[in-house]
Parts: sequence; structure tokens; C-alpha cells
Amino acid sequence: YKVALSGYVLERKENAFFLDDGTGQIMVHSVKMPEVDFVRVFGKLLIYENGYELEADIVQDYSKVDKELLKKVKDLFC
Repeated sequence: YKVALSGYVLERKENAFFLDDGTGQIMVHSVKMPEVDFVRVFGKLLIYENGYELEADIVQDYSKVDKELLKKVKDLFC
């Protein structure tokens, strides 16, 4: 599945980071590490027996996005 998630970067590791979208956390595999703390990630959802991970295609800087407005929009459509 292809998905898009936005959230806070919590922890950076080699070629991966953890993303918290407000509903939970997911490990994101990415060649390029985000330099900001709030991002949107487009990628392929990896499904395992014990959870999910995301293989990033695009990591987009979302640091200047109005987070309150983004939450209101998400609440309307989710």
C-alpha cells in the first residue's frame, strides 16, 4: 500500500527514524534523514506480523505548516 503520513520525528537512527502522527509511532526507512522535526512522508507501508513500518519515497519538510489547522482538516476527513 502507498500511504502519506505527517508527524513529529522522534528518534533518528542510521537510515531510519521514528514518526509520531498523534495516533501512534512508526519506523520510517529513508536514505535521506529529515533535518526538521515535523515532516510528511509518502511511501510504501510494510506489513509484518508484529506491526508496520514505512519505506519512504519522499520526505517533505512540514515545519512551517500550521499544525492546529492540519489537525482540524484531518479530523474532518478521518
